[in-house]
Amino acid sequence: SGSAREWEHIFRGAGYVAGVSIKPVADDFGSSDQTSFLERGVPAVQLFSGPNADYHRPSDTADKIDFEGMVQVASVVKEAIEYLASRPEPLQAVGSADSTGGSTDAPGRRVLLGTVPDFAFAGPGVRLSDVIAGSPAQRAGLKAGDVIVRLNNSAIADLENFSRTLKTLHAGDRVTVVFVRAGREQAVTATVVAR
Repeated sequence: SGSAREWEHIFRGAGYVAGVSIKPVADDFGSSDQTSFLERGVPAVQLFSGPNADYHRPSDTADKIDFEGMVQVASVVKEAIEYLASRPEPLQAVGSADSTGGSTDAPGRRVLLGTVPDFAFAGPGVRLSDVIAGSPAQRAGLKAGDVIVRLNNSAIADLENFSRTLKTLHAGDRVTVVFVRAGREQAVTATVVAR
């Protein structure tokens, strides 16, 4: 919601009218369809209902669709679109467009650690909302609530930095994950697998 001054207010209002709790997250993690708009200075948002173990996996099958939840999301979107359609002035973009037009040629992530981030956590670090069963992260002992602060020698300030660091790895690479649990810094080693 950080790409325009009005997004947070628009979606809080839309959520109120639709009876749906909204949690605006200002940061963009450069991870979905809104990115190409943001790179050109066009305010854009991504609606996200939260992570789950099937996210972007073949196991995300039709029988797992939350139809009631889809109706709630559609209600929020309807309210936001109706407001935007009646608004005479454009949204006030925050930040600036990349003068080069941006680039979407950066390599994607090739590996899986198996962490599910808490997208609302502002940092520093990346707090885990869950760990995928059977993943390298689970086998290494990481748990929901842990805050990752370093991968190998790379400090992890936020989710964007975490994602960028994972993109440098290859399947079979061993990583030292430094994290904070209950106020105490700890480290584990995990071997990432192909995504």
